[in-house]
Amino acid sequence: MTAARRPDRDGATVLTLRSTWRLPAPPDRTWDVLADPTSWPLWWPGLRSRVVRQGMHDGVGTRGSLAYLAPGYVIRVGLEVVAALPPGAGRGGCGGVGGCGGVVLRAVGDLRGRALAVLRPDEAAGAEVTTATVLTIDWRVRPAGALLRRAALRAPRVLEASHAVVMDRGERGLRAHLTATRSWGSLGR
Repeated sequence: MTAARRPDRDGATVLTLRSTWRLPAPPDRTWDVLADPTSWPLWWPGLRSRVVRQGMHDGVGTRGSLAYLAPGYVIRVGLEVVAALPPGAGRGGCGGVGGCGGVVLRAVGDLRGRALAVLRPDEAAGAEVTTATVLTIDWRVRPAGALLRRAALRAPRVLEASHAVVMDRGERGLRAHLTATRSWGSLGR
């Protein structure tokens, strides 16, 4: 995970956080799991989620509510899908948002800003047929909750380390879920 912080025009701290996950499933299978936020608590320890409003068939307009028990606090974030392009939907079967597929999310609540998640085949896996995915998640957010604003000013490395723990739990959980459901196909979802 990489992290950076800087003040914006109002003097508030803007966090730029990047996580890169290597996952044992092709981009389309990974997309199917990620496109169902109600399943996230099944594989992401500490996370609760619910869909507040279902969007269009591609997910655009879908709104969800997340609560995560992070080390030392609970973070509450609302997410809305503002743009989505599933793997293979772009030019040449792999056009997508910066790669083979992606989604842009608007965040409100304890964190305000945007996230961009991009899925692409993991070419390092070395298979002619893609069996693995690299998922890159970029957050550009302002802490909005009082506790998070104070942490961003007084202990930014602690906040960044907490984010790294949360994202590591998500990656490990999703890896295990994708591995366990690999042979079950849609029955395992």
